[in-house]
Amino acid sequence: MNILVAGLGNVGQKYELTRHNIGFIVLDALASKLGASFSFDKKANALIAFYKLNSETNSQTYNLVLVKPQTFMNLSGTAIAPLYNYYKCERLIVVHDELDLPFGSLNYKETSSTAGHNGLKSINSHLSLPYTKLRFGIGFNILLYPELLSKLISSNIDAYKISEEYTQSYKEKLTNNTKAIMNGSEFKTLALHALKNANKSNHEEVANYVLSNFSKQELVLLQDMMPFVLNALLSLITSPQSTQNKYGINLK
Repeated sequence: MNILVAGLGNVGQKYELTRHNIGFIVLDALASKLGASFSFDKKANALIAFYKLNSETNSQTYNLVLVKPQTFMNLSGTAIAPLYNYYKCERLIVVHDELDLPFGSLNYKETSSTAGHNGLKSINSHLSLPYTKLRFGIGFNILLYPELLSKLISSNIDAYKISEEYTQSYKEKLTNNTKAIMNGSEFKTLALHALKNANKSNHEEVANYVLSNFSKQELVLLQDMMPFVLNALLSLITSPQSTQNKYGINLK
């Protein structure tokens, strides 16, 4: 089975660590894990890598075409569609940022809906087919910022302790894949409060937010997340039906 796995992002050094470029970041990490190397395809205007994945789960072989469009985000479909057709791919998986999900969320959908994402809009305008989306949350997660959290909660609650416990439980989720990240009604209340009333990404101009660099707190957690994300992506390739239950991280 031929599968095209695309990571969305913008071209250039100044965009490398921006939130909008998480698709490129994940694809680079995947290629490194697999030992695959990207090369530039001038005709498609994309960086492409190939890898033959032999699944022990179902004894199938997957011919992966890893693609990073070099067209800039809004024209991603002009690179992805021709490559999908040329290599006679049977599935398309797109890794992209999702503003509506707080940072640390990981979600999978088999749909061609865009939720306003310009890269997805471009893909839809060039390919008329359902595809799988790995949605990486980039929305503001106040539980990573105790100094801000302390201004929004009761003074008798230790915001720094809450943030530390949240981060620790999140890392345990990544390591042990335990079901719950936030334990107890207090964490639940804080999470809902953060999403509904203190979501910076919903109040800041969207373009400025998504094109800004990940914060120091996010980059630290991203490093811990990446092995989990890559395992999720490989599961999405070989066992899509079980991926959401096994690797989904819902913080919303």
